Amino acid sequence: MAQQPELRRASATIKSPALGKLYATQIALLIVVSLCTLWANTVTAYSVLLGGLTFIAPTGFFARQAFRFRGAQATYRIARAFYRGETTKFVLTAVAFALIFTLVKPINLIALWSAYIVAMFVHQILAARVSSFF
Repeated sequence: MAQQPELRRASATIKSPALGKLYATQIALLIVVSLCTLWANTVTAYSVLLGGLTFIAPTGFFARQAFRFRGAQATYRIARAFYRGETTKFVLTAVAFALIFTLVKPINLIALWSAYIVAMFVHQILAARVSSFF
């Protein structure tokens, strides 16, 4: 009688997303753009920097919170981390804009909001590329 091969229980491992590369790239791009706008004037340059950071910092916090746990047995903790991360991201964004509007004078509102919106789009593009390459 032939001996049956030993069956091993397959365990799938889910790789964590390359968050460090994503946010490092996004911050590097923001710094380059901010330095390039320095020729216009310093108000525009720091407005671009603040607008981009207002998106990147809370989103980075959310990503760190949301992707702490992996695996089927951690579904409750994953869901809870997503809710807490998203709520904290919203509060951090609101506080950042409140601080900018009250403490930073003068400010270029067009540059601030443009950088915030562009950072959102850049984040989506980079996230799609990073997830497909890494």
